Amino acid sequence: MEKKNLIFIIDDITDTADLLAHFLNSSGYTTRTFTNGEDALKILESGRTIPSLILLDLMMPGVDGIQVIRRIRSNASLTYIPIIMITFSADSQTRILGLQTGADDFLAKPVNRAELLARVRSLSRLKEVYDEKVGLLTDVQEAYNRLEATQGELIEAEKRKSQMEAMMTTAAGICHEMSQPLTSALITLQLLRLNDNPKVVDDVSTIESSLLQARVILDKLRALTRYETKPYLGEELILDIDRSSETPFLKNFNQDIEGGESNNTLN
Repeated sequence: MEKKNLIFIIDDITDTADLLAHFLNSSGYTTRTFTNGEDALKILESGRTIPSLILLDLMMPGVDGIQVIRRIRSNASLTYIPIIMITFSADSQTRILGLQTGADDFLAKPVNRAELLARVRSLSRLKEVYDEKVGLLTDVQEAYNRLEATQGELIEAEKRKSQMEAMMTTAAGICHEMSQPLTSALITLQLLRLNDNPKVVDDVSTIESSLLQARVILDKLRALTRYETKPYLGEELILDIDRSSETPFLKNFNQDIEGGESNNTLN
C-alpha cells in the first residue's frame, strides 16, 4: 500500500544510503533503505508497500540500477513511481541510458542536499498531481458504473411494468367477456326459482351458489385490473390489492335478489 512521502533509497553503499535517508528524514519524508536492487524489487512487486519516489544507484553489483528500472517500468502497478538516478559516473551515455530506460531525473554523487530536496519536491508534486487525476478518473468511472447499473434497473423495471400492463389488459378483457354470460345465467336462475318443484329449486340454489362464487372470483380479478401501488419498505412499491375484497356488483346483485328484483346491468 502506498504511503504518502515514503521514499525508497536503493544503494549498495550503506553510508551513502544512510546519509540520503538522514537528509530526507530531517525534511519531513519517510525513508526505507535497501543495499541491493533485488530486495527492493521483491517489496515493490509484492504490492505490500509502494513508495512515492525512488532514489536509485545505477552502479550496483548483481541487479544493477538499469535492470531495476526496467522491471519497475514493465510492471503496470509500479510504472508511475518517479525514479531519480544517483551515480558517480560522469559518462553521459550511462545517464542517457538510464533516462531512456525510464528514470525521471538524475543526481551526481556526492549529492548536494539542496539539489536533492529540490528534485524530490518537484517529482513529488508531479506524483501528487498524477494521483489526483487517477483518483478523479476512478470517481468518474465509479459514477458511470452506478449510472449504467441504474439505467439497467430502470429498463428492467419498465419491462416488468409493460408485462404487468399487458397482463392487466388481458385480465380486463376476460372480465368483460365473462361478465355478460355469467350475469345472464344468474338472471335465468332467478326465473327458474318460480318453478314449484322442490327438486328444481334445490338444483337452482346449488347452481346459483357456484355461479356466485365465480362472480366473487371475477370481481376480484376486475379489482386487480384497476391496481394501485403503495410504498413498502422504503422506496419499494407493491400492488395494493386490498380493493379486491370490494365486490360492488355482487353486493348490489345480492340486494336485488333479496328484494326479488333482477338487474342485468354490467358494472
